[in-house]
Amino acid sequence: MQLTFGYNRTDLPEDRPVWGCRAILKVDARAYPLDFVWDRKSVIGEVDDDIKRVVPVATEAAQKRVLRGLRDGSIDPRETSDIKLFDDGDEYVCWGRAAGGYMYLCVWAK
Repeated sequence: MQLTFGYNRTDLPEDRPVWGCRAILKVDARAYPLDFVWDRKSVIGEVDDDIKRVVPVATEAAQKRVLRGLRDGSIDPRETSDIKLFDDGDEYVCWGRAAGGYMYLCVWAK
């Protein structure tokens, strides 16, 4: 199974829901560099309480990580690169891939 919108990593879990999106990457943003478009999101599997809980936390963490990366040069929107945006070690992980003015994300609960 693959996300309709989002980052289709090869290690996506098959036993729990995965949330994904294609966000517009705004390189000149002062606070929120990712613009989440409502119709560019998808989920693999059944939406459950875990995924409902982790997506808002993960997307907020992604905003901060991407902003920091744009400022310090570790994220270059002109190059395709995989970025671990957040991993709390226990509850969830968020990966992103910058490409062509977009940031493709995937989030899942561990």
